[in-house]
Amino acid sequence: MPDLGIPGPGEAGRPARQPGVEGGPPGLSNHGWGLAIDFCAATYTGTSGAWLDENGPAFGWANPPWAHRGGAGPYEPWHWEYTSAVARMTASAPTR
Repeated sequence: MPDLGIPGPGEAGRPARQPGVEGGPPGLSNHGWGLAIDFCAATYTGTSGAWLDENGPAFGWANPPWAHRGGAGPYEPWHWEYTSAVARMTASAPTR
């Protein structure tokens, strides 16, 4: 099995291996809720990336604006979210 930099079977609780990038606290990650995915470069670039950009929104998936170059968050072209569900969770999240 290739090393994708994410915990595999039997590695629960081990943090992802991406130096300098921190994930959200347990239970608060869109990845953990199945609402976000990080693609490898071969998937989010080139012909595959063009297909994602064109067709992803039709299936409810997009690279969120905060993850674009110059967005409000770190530049993460590999990060895609299931937009309607993330929007609902964000809207219903308690404020601090």
